[in-house]
Amino acid sequence: MLAATLTDLSIKSLLPRGNERYELFDTKVSGFAIRVFPTGIKSFVLLYRQKGRLRRLTLGRYPVLSLAEARKLAQGALNAVAHGADPQQDKENERNGVAFDETVETFLRTHCARFNRPSTAQETARVLRT
Repeated sequence: MLAATLTDLSIKSLLPRGNERYELFDTKVSGFAIRVFPTGIKSFVLLYRQKGRLRRLTLGRYPVLSLAEARKLAQGALNAVAHGADPQQDKENERNGVAFDETVETFLRTHCARFNRPSTAQETARVLRT
């Protein structure tokens, strides 16, 4: 595990290492790192523990997201973890939650109402909504 105080200059100078990705951790914010992919893409990540389980939250790509902004996001996420939240799970729920609810309602409207008996449609709706 590599660690250093991250600066814009040090991040710009990071080069890919063959076919492996690696992370350089920041000494200022615990668990905050820059991940370098074999393609040369660099992303800010935060490693933290939630209920004993190691979690990784991708904050954004460099240079689209600046180092200062990424540090602020990391500190905010660590603050949320300290208060019992799980930022990675929240991100997944935000991405997947709305789409699933909309899909269920569309399915119930277009398929169940048309092809099922009312009692079957009602039971299907109950199961999918819970």
